[in-house]
Parts: sequence; C-alpha cells; structure tokens
Amino acid sequence: MSVHFGTLDTYKDLGLQLVDEDLGFPSLQRATVEVMGRDGDIDLTGMIDTNPHFGNRTAKWKFAMIHGQTPYWYTVVTELMSRIHGRTLDIVTDSEPEFTMQGCVQVKSFDKFQSPGYVEIEADCQPYRIFDKGSESDDWKWSPFNFISGQTFYRNWSGEEAGVTYEGELKNLGSKTEHMLITTTQDVSFTIDGESWNLAAGGRHSALYISPGVTPFTYSFRTTPGTLTFSYQMEVL
Repeated sequence: MSVHFGTLDTYKDLGLQLVDEDLGFPSLQRATVEVMGRDGDIDLTGMIDTNPHFGNRTAKWKFAMIHGQTPYWYTVVTELMSRIHGRTLDIVTDSEPEFTMQGCVQVKSFDKFQSPGYVEIEADCQPYRIFDKGSESDDWKWSPFNFISGQTFYRNWSGEEAGVTYEGELKNLGSKTEHMLITTTQDVSFTIDGESWNLAAGGRHSALYISPGVTPFTYSFRTTPGTLTFSYQMEVL
C-alpha cells in the first residue's frame, strides 16, 4: 500500500510500507448563541444557508521503513522534508484511488530507534475529496489538475447536423451541487431542467448548477454543427 503526495510515491520512491491510515472526517461548521437564563443554545447554523458546510479534515499516515540501515533512514527523511513537508499537494491513496484530496502536508515524527523505523505524516485537507476516476465512458475526461480551478470533469457533445435536437445526460457522481461552465464552438440552444438557453459561438455560460445524480438535457446547433462542452467538479465528503 502506498500514498501519493504530489509526484512522490511513498512505496516505489522511498520503500515506505503503509501500516496505518486515518483519512479523518471534516468538522461541521456551526453557529450557536448562548443566552443567559435559557436552557440550551440557539442554533443559527441554517439561517443563511440550509445546506451544511464543513471545516477541514485531518488525514494521518504511519509508514514503516522496510530497510534497516541508519543512512537509509536519514535519506528518506531528507527526501520527505524537501519534497512534501509544508507543501500543499494533491494526495491519492491506494485504499481510495478514485479520490483526490488536497491539503498541506507535514512530516510529524520520525522514530529511528525502533525496528523497523517509523515515519508519521499528517495533512490538513479540504473537506471534500475530488472524484476523479470511475467514468463509464471514454467520452468523459479530466482537465489537468491545479489548485486554482481544481480538477474539472468535462464532456464534449457534438452535433453532425444543424437544426436537429440531440439528447444527452450530465452525470454528477459527487455529493454536492456543483457549478458548471458551458462553452460552445457554434450557436447553440440547450434545455436543462425545463429551462432553455441560447449561447453564441465562442460563448461561455457560468450561471448554471448541476445536482448530484443524472440530469438529462437537449441541445441543437442553430445554423452550423459544432461542439458543446460542460465542465464541472465532482466532490464527495
């Protein structure tokens, strides 16, 4: 079992054997008011937004150094400190390879006096994990990952003829409503959830959202066949 911190593979690159893993749970953000003379607090959490919101999650890993030589221990720790300590990285574990976590990584402890030696690593991660595997079709693709826009799931929908109405399905396998970016190469009309929109060639629409599950839609290129693209993230707790 291995953990990938950015480009570092803990087992293949350093020979570290994962012996314990705790991916943690995000804390629930709450707002309460204590009123003197009243039993219980007043919960204001849902007054502005009824959807729950969360704080970060703390993920922890413990690795055994399967090579016993003291020089090797120092090499491993030096490599960890230079490549991941204090850095914000994308994190993928062999136990959940379909998810990517984002967080600031720290080397918390190093014990060379046991046999084998142990290294403990901790990461302060965003509450949602990004679902980045499990596509049932090669038509669904992922954009390159970055920490500004995240990793975006996108699908290109083409039309061979203008004036023909085509049907499609948008899949959100995550656990939250996601913001969508829609672009087109030609003038297009599309309908999602009973609402119709027109988008000019080269245009962008960024005011729509996709709920968890499958959302059917229709589209039609008005004068010239083109490509309609939907882009969004999929995140799960």
